Amino acid sequence: MSFVHLHVHTEYSWLDGACQVEKLVKRAKELKMPAVAITDRNSIAGAFRFSQICHDSEVKPIIGLEISVVNDLSDGRAFSLILIAQNLGGFHNLSRLISLAYENDSTEPKATKSQLAAHSEGLICLSFSAVGELGTLLLEDKQEEALNVIDWYKSIFGDKYYLEFQNHGLPSETYAMSRLLNLAYDTKTQVVLTNDCHYMDKRQSEAIDALNCIRQGIDFKSGESKRFACNEYYFKSPLEMKKLISHPPHAISNTIQIAESVELDLLLELPIQMNHRVTDIFNKEQTSTLPECTYISYNATKQFKLHIPSGLLTDVVETLQNSLNDLQVVHVSAYRCYSTKRLFSAVGKVLGVSADKIEWLTDMMPIGSKSVIDAIMLSTDFSCFALENYIYSTVVGITPDLEGIFEHVGYRPTVYALIPKKALLPIMISKHRIPYSQFDTHTLEQLGYPTLNFYELDALSNMQNCLALIKEKRGLIMHPDDIIPNDVITYAMIAQGDTAGVFHLEVSRTQQALQKFKPCSFNELMAFIVFDSPKPDKRINDYINRRKKKQIYLHPILKSILAETYGMIIYLEQTVDIVQQIAGYNDVEAKHFKKVLIHGKPKAINLILEIFSAKAFEKGIPEPIISHAVSLLRRYGRRAFPKHHAMTFTKIAYHSAWLKANFNAEFDEIYINTMNDSKEIL
Repeated sequence: MSFVHLHVHTEYSWLDGACQVEKLVKRAKELKMPAVAITDRNSIAGAFRFSQICHDSEVKPIIGLEISVVNDLSDGRAFSLILIAQNLGGFHNLSRLISLAYENDSTEPKATKSQLAAHSEGLICLSFSAVGELGTLLLEDKQEEALNVIDWYKSIFGDKYYLEFQNHGLPSETYAMSRLLNLAYDTKTQVVLTNDCHYMDKRQSEAIDALNCIRQGIDFKSGESKRFACNEYYFKSPLEMKKLISHPPHAISNTIQIAESVELDLLLELPIQMNHRVTDIFNKEQTSTLPECTYISYNATKQFKLHIPSGLLTDVVETLQNSLNDLQVVHVSAYRCYSTKRLFSAVGKVLGVSADKIEWLTDMMPIGSKSVIDAIMLSTDFSCFALENYIYSTVVGITPDLEGIFEHVGYRPTVYALIPKKALLPIMISKHRIPYSQFDTHTLEQLGYPTLNFYELDALSNMQNCLALIKEKRGLIMHPDDIIPNDVITYAMIAQGDTAGVFHLEVSRTQQALQKFKPCSFNELMAFIVFDSPKPDKRINDYINRRKKKQIYLHPILKSILAETYGMIIYLEQTVDIVQQIAGYNDVEAKHFKKVLIHGKPKAINLILEIFSAKAFEKGIPEPIISHAVSLLRRYGRRAFPKHHAMTFTKIAYHSAWLKANFNAEFDEIYINTMNDSKEIL
């Protein structure tokens, strides 16, 4: 028997969702369900990630939403609905309805029926459970009003409106649902069987109660600790759904009918190609509106980094917002999961374990434990003491069921995205009236939208003040772009280590390293800054030795990539170029290779290097050259640094040094004033 769950809450349902996306799709696959839905409350934040996981598992993704609806904004009673996107237009309407709901009430979002009617195209509507509008009216014995509600929704959605039938074993549900079935027959309205799924397995009902307590800051002894009235709100199998009493057979077959009617592939339809106006957004005309000491860099994935003087972030964002007529600058949501220790502590606290006992137990967890089970396997002490009594064992039993749940949902104050004002994405106004996207940075970048990362630097404030002082004292109007490149005097000063007050070069150990390294060009200064972050390393000696003698390159490709760094891999871009040009990797493969090389464990690194070698050999590259390339990747690749970021750091450092070398009096005055201000603060 086939069945599709159409009412499921994942970790993106902040208060009550514990059906983690990966586990949800895996379970649907195991149960041979052809499709599965997510219907998070007031959120479609997980839609794209969910679609990716479904695609990999060959399960059809259904994107839905639970949203509260009122007759109008003066109405004090709001009732939930389930809306399912049937196509891309439907998904866009989900996005718009979420945005409108947050505009109406950022604390308890709700859409009006008129807004729902205006954005109903491409949507399937389910009436919700016994606590929905229909169920409530039937429980209040308001049959006529219930009929009017059905008539209204059918006038908006037609045959895409379904009466949602549920049976979690609650008396109120039995009463309301039996009358709902009568209404379905009388009004010739289709019904669909659902289960309000908030967790994966029946045994996890305690976990959802623990999550409820954590979110509300209460403990298990509280009268409000139970999130649901029973333990039936789990992801049931098709057989379990079939056994639910008193439902017509087509209530199950309609789940398949709804799934088959969905024609939405977010992976293909949602990504966009931003026009040239956006990809080249920070042209000369645009940057003229920003502070003069603003440094901008970007990489191939449209990640912009803007280094600006301290204290100007709000002004800069406002300037961009006002100057970009067709774009909006929005905050990007951030979803942070609990660490193993913090989750274990949070569960222990709501179960009444004392703070000192929690600290005692978590201190026994091995550093880097990825889960409670991992900690038990790695530490004999933790496994013994964590299971020594009923309460501790309960904490150990509940915590794994909540691993992967978000501890914090918010946004990073210095990360934004550039999104066309007409883009139909879930963009809301928060209670602080700041627009933000429900999608996180990774999702927006995958969809093709540029992201902006702001860095406020005191060094740029000092540079700005120095330029103002030069204008005041000497009458010279200067801009960082006017600074002379490759100035001999500046590099001579840097080589002497006379860099007090110079960005990134001012600490004494760095000054000593500069005297040894003696950079005499921008490329050499850039290499030094990479080697010096966060402190000088042995690569400095390697670079100096290579610089003294002529390098021999085993292949023209390696020479073209590594000549500027004397045969060393210093930048991530060099790693990408090597795997693409030597082994024929595409952009996605090269990005994965780079990630594993930097962050992977030895076994994973060995595997990707073996694959690289095999691909290079198939491409006809001789074995000695492959071995040499592998050696370079092993020796240097793990510590490679983004070149575009290094260039910005180096440019700021050089400009700072140039001002010191050519306008020493003004530079020192600003530097001394800054030092005095710092002492006063201390």
